[in-house]
Amino acid sequence: MIKRFMLLAAGVAVACAASATEQVQFDGTSASWGSWIADEVNGGGGFNYGPGGWLGELQFTALNPTGQNLFGTSPFNTVCGDLSDEISTNNIYNVTYSDTATMVDPYKAAGSIVGYAGSLDSVNGSLSVLSQPQAEGLQLAVWECMYDWTNDSSINTEASFEAALTSGSQKIGNYNDLLSGGVVDAAWSFWQGGLVTGDVSGGAVNDGLYDSVFIQGAGGVNFNGAGQNQFAPFRPNHHDVSTPEPFTMGLGVAGIALFVRKRVKRS
Repeated sequence: MIKRFMLLAAGVAVACAASATEQVQFDGTSASWGSWIADEVNGGGGFNYGPGGWLGELQFTALNPTGQNLFGTSPFNTVCGDLSDEISTNNIYNVTYSDTATMVDPYKAAGSIVGYAGSLDSVNGSLSVLSQPQAEGLQLAVWECMYDWTNDSSINTEASFEAALTSGSQKIGNYNDLLSGGVVDAAWSFWQGGLVTGDVSGGAVNDGLYDSVFIQGAGGVNFNGAGQNQFAPFRPNHHDVSTPEPFTMGLGVAGIALFVRKRVKRS
């Protein structure tokens, strides 16, 4: 199960407050895991859902104090923010936690989308309350943001959002299936809620309406086989990624132009 994308970044780096290295265990896919994105035959370069892959949420358990303060001791749900590496159920990975408000786009923008999704659960800030079409739509919106932000940063209407999924190299082969299943509508609702203010017919794009936790492999943005980057909402009143001795972490996105992929191994 592979998804291939092209990430184009403009040679930037961001310094942000982050936790010391901690560990999470990948528990597996959530109940919301399920819809397939099919590649559009002859899809070109750029943001390209090929040859295909799955939409939905993943589940992790935090094993150390900072993560447990952020998410509790029970499994918590995430959406994937890294399509270059693979993870295996029950494996443990070294990570750091960062507040997306301190990051640059597309991380900041994707973090706002996930933060908005978490705000729908005012009690726990959990993605687990989302229906399956909502969970799949959230993942679709995050990938659209992460891997085509250069082209999509001005999207502020549902029509323009749908056009980004159905035209040029960004075509989704089974778009109509996702549309009829409510996934595309859900994706737009999270894009709108996380990034668009003002008139629902076309407000202003704002990448800082909400924030969330960026869970990053200790080895860098590209885990190089050490796991996958994830996004998860903050729990209410647990909005602190720092440890007793926080440090500054560099997130290099230096002139990247690469194809990336995601595979989840099932044990």
